[in-house]
Amino acid sequence: MRIWNQLEGNKLFNIVFSYPVEIDKIELFSLTLENDQPKLIMQFDILSLPDIPPPKWGRFNRCRLGLYCLSVSELLVKNIPCKEQLDISIEHTSGSFYIKASNSTSLIEFKAKFVSLSGPSVYLNGGEA
Repeated sequence: MRIWNQLEGNKLFNIVFSYPVEIDKIELFSLTLENDQPKLIMQFDILSLPDIPPPKWGRFNRCRLGLYCLSVSELLVKNIPCKEQLDISIEHTSGSFYIKASNSTSLIEFKAKFVSLSGPSVYLNGGEA
């Protein structure tokens, strides 16, 4: 997969973005693991901003997405980054998704049977205003 617009759960995403948004770099906000399904939720900011947001969103300079992943296996996490960007890729083959987010010091990779996009949400980061 090359664009966020292709993922399940993309309805709101495709309303506020009029163009294909490339899956490339993220800034990780949170990584949540739950053992009951097993489930993994990643929340992160992308570099692109919505170009047709609803007026009620007001001013913003950041865009946050989430990946909701079920039936997670082969999870590997090394050195969770604090502020560094990660390169992310998502491949879909043989009924599974392979997700890898990494940079020179950190790695998050796993397989999942189901992946859904959540968001986007937007906010104004005071340090960048």
